[in-house]
Amino acid sequence: GWSYRYSASFTDSKGANVEMNGTVAVRLHEIAAAPPAAKTIKLADLIDNTSTIKLRDPDFWIVYRREKLLLLDVLREGDRTLWEMAAAQCE
Repeated sequence: GWSYRYSASFTDSKGANVEMNGTVAVRLHEIAAAPPAAKTIKLADLIDNTSTIKLRDPDFWIVYRREKLLLLDVLREGDRTLWEMAAAQCE
């Protein structure tokens, strides 16, 4: 289905999900090449994860926020409203 096809844009060659860590910095070019629908899915995922991380793990939030800002630069072709929500969470 379409969701598998788009979520595959964020899966590495070994089948592991790409999480917000150093792996994202290496894979930004691949995410940048993903279709807009996949970027919209990733934006929704970032929004959902951010509230939990900010609240429950302030130390990791520092790292997560830095990597999220890098991701936001390549997710601009996703849904504009979701992009703005995701960006506002980093303020």
